[in-house]
Amino acid sequence: MRGHSFLYLLILFLNTIIGNAQNLPYSFPSERDASQMMISHWTVEEGLPSQGLRNFIQAENGYIWITSYDGLIRYDGFDFKVFSSKNTDAFKENICSNVIEDKNNTLWFLSRNRLIFYKNNLFEEMYLDTSMGKVSGPLYVDKNNRLWVTSDKYGVFFIENEKPVIFNDTIIMGMNIRSITEDKSGNLYFGTEQNKIIKYDGKKFQILTYFKENKKSAFQLLHFFNEKLFWVNDDRELFYYDGLAVKKAALFEHGQFYSFKIDKLGNRWFSTEKGLYKQNPGNNAIKKILLNLNNFTLNIIDETLIDYEGNLWLRLYRKGLIKIRYGKFSSISTLNGLSGKIANTVCESKDDFLLVGFDNGAINKIKDKKVYNFLPPEKTRKARIRHIKKDSKGNLWISTYKGLLKITA
Repeated sequence: MRGHSFLYLLILFLNTIIGNAQNLPYSFPSERDASQMMISHWTVEEGLPSQGLRNFIQAENGYIWITSYDGLIRYDGFDFKVFSSKNTDAFKENICSNVIEDKNNTLWFLSRNRLIFYKNNLFEEMYLDTSMGKVSGPLYVDKNNRLWVTSDKYGVFFIENEKPVIFNDTIIMGMNIRSITEDKSGNLYFGTEQNKIIKYDGKKFQILTYFKENKKSAFQLLHFFNEKLFWVNDDRELFYYDGLAVKKAALFEHGQFYSFKIDKLGNRWFSTEKGLYKQNPGNNAIKKILLNLNNFTLNIIDETLIDYEGNLWLRLYRKGLIKIRYGKFSSISTLNGLSGKIANTVCESKDDFLLVGFDNGAINKIKDKKVYNFLPPEKTRKARIRHIKKDSKGNLWISTYKGLLKITA
């Protein structure tokens, strides 16, 4: 008699946070134990189309868009698709960067020195006269839905109703813009390579003189947090202005800063060479997370993203893309209608049911915690189900102690 260690069957379902998104409005529950994490890691070997990723966003329709050295990549939850000069006329070159979405759900990004937009399922290049100079990143969409674009001649200009608006202002002209942000009043701030932060109040540009104390060259990653302006310099050190003076943010152990973002709950996320940190906006408590998961060291994290389902995405330096989500366990037993106590095999059917084969020959199909009989009992009675497998065409193959059964899709 074949021995079994199970006298009572518990079938465990991993219900992801996707089905419980109302508890996680665009935020990631870092306080929960790492053992509850589900990790997907894509590299070129696992199907990621490019090793050289630049930046990424999630569009309003749920797609993840990733710029890379090999084109623009779209992830639909199942597959990656690459748009490049090989399959898209609007691409003259494949190097893409600075993808962003405006409030009309138009996608904008740069391909070398060309500005391209994606609208109504079509890619088109935005015509810009050569007299405007070379365009580059970053791109920024303000509260009025104007797209701000940096230029080596004018410093910055914006596009409204698909038409460029330029400034002949000597304060901003010729500036190399590295970062753009906006305060609650709609004032824009431009961090430059020339050791300046420039403010635009909707009427004029103004150099903010109280940042002269910053001796390091460029102002990068400008961001407001609790009404304080933060930035990173060329040495990857974090500074902020508290209204009186410029101060260095000595919040963490020594390490260079690569990105910081604020999620929909106001939590502040920092990625550094030492790992990933989250700061609570209420008590300013800082939690270091995800430093080492499943023997995979997360050190240089170039960028973070929290999607609409509360999943955390990490863009790693030359190590691909990681998606991390949390789950919870629930159980189903004979009390819920299962036909047996000893389950030998589990398989997902083409219509998203979970098929469970039992030692007594029964096969159940389960969905949303409801149990159904999959086959008439006489088909497999006393056959002792060993394996259920699905082939590439969706056909099911069931092996038993009495032979092999095929169910055509």
